[in-house]
Amino acid sequence: MRDIRTDFKIAMEMAAINEAVAVAKLEMLAQSPSLESKKELFDTINNVYFNGQAPFGDRIVLSRIDQSGMQQVHNALSKNIKAANMLFEIKKTGIGGGEILMAYIVENMIIGGGSADIDLNLFDMSAAEKGKFSLIDSAELKEASMTKDGFLKDWRTGAKHRNVINRALEELKRLYSALINNIPELNPNTPYGKEAERKARMGEWTQVVNVIKDIDPVEINTVKIDVSLQKGTDGNIVVSRGGQVIGNINDSKTIKVLYGLLQDSSSMKLKSFNQIEAELAQGFGGISEKFVFFVTRGATGKKAIQSVHYKDGLPGNSDELKIYHITQNTIKVKVKA
Repeated sequence: MRDIRTDFKIAMEMAAINEAVAVAKLEMLAQSPSLESKKELFDTINNVYFNGQAPFGDRIVLSRIDQSGMQQVHNALSKNIKAANMLFEIKKTGIGGGEILMAYIVENMIIGGGSADIDLNLFDMSAAEKGKFSLIDSAELKEASMTKDGFLKDWRTGAKHRNVINRALEELKRLYSALINNIPELNPNTPYGKEAERKARMGEWTQVVNVIKDIDPVEINTVKIDVSLQKGTDGNIVVSRGGQVIGNINDSKTIKVLYGLLQDSSSMKLKSFNQIEAELAQGFGGISEKFVFFVTRGATGKKAIQSVHYKDGLPGNSDELKIYHITQNTIKVKVKA
């Protein structure tokens, strides 16, 4: 006699396999620029999820990916937000939330998928009707959440931005190395400093950033002046350097010599966290890439679409683009919606 738990486990595994196969088919159709494949994608989703009915009505045809086009998308989704939320969750490794939804609702849009650099690709509808493919626009698609002050957060930039991020990380590491022995909070001999150092080695920089973010400007003395102090025969403190006596610490001449040594020592000016952030924003702003953001709320499986936002490119200033997290050896930013 078979164990009912075994039968249930087998049934669940088969359901997961069938779902994965179904999503893989939708992915393939969503990536194909042929109008036949796009029609099959539309009909398959309608039949499988909506009893053959189109919850948003006819598909949209766009001339470009821009604010006006994304407003059309938002207006269409608003006709049946429950259906939009369900389709948003159709995804797999390499396919982000909302990609298949966009390929479904926009007739002349396909998705990159897999290791492709670009998520959304718009093709010329008139050329497609003649059996030809002509790409006319593209954009990255990101799922984000909204801060109380109107910034889009909890998303990652793509491959185009990696070099800019790497430069910022190198500057951050240089700044931390210079400050670790000059800022008491970062001293590895303290509990906080020790934990900050451990986390930084793992690529987690929150504790370091909490200490250094408000230090501006940053100037570090690059020369250490080694002097020794000892009690003289007269009971006064004698200052020596390199085995040679400079003088009594209470003597104005000794103070003058010490002051001169400090004047002769050089200092190094480092980029502050604010400067690193500003240069990161400037670098991002110089990269040509469009972005579409779905703002959602809720946990996986219960996502609710709140709004759709469009950006011609990322802002090039640190008033509108700020470092949000430095984690897993990369930088996450937030941008003004």
